[in-house]
Amino acid sequence: MQYFTRLPRWLLLCEWLGAALVVLALIVTHHSDAALATGSQTGLARGLLITGLVLILPAAVVIFWRGIRALFPERRR
Repeated sequence: MQYFTRLPRWLLLCEWLGAALVVLALIVTHHSDAALATGSQTGLARGLLITGLVLILPAAVVIFWRGIRALFPERRR
């Protein structure tokens, strides 16, 4: 079980950075004034959100792959 929970440092860094970008995208969309709500802010929020999700995706894939390997261990002959 220890192998399942241990992730490389670069992957953890990408996950934290991705989560921070997603939170920043939410802050940009929810704390914009009506006078300043232009297309550039929505574009910025969209870019931050997509970049954050792309940075989170590798960690999710690694955790999913390790979970599948834990459920279905390889049989040795």
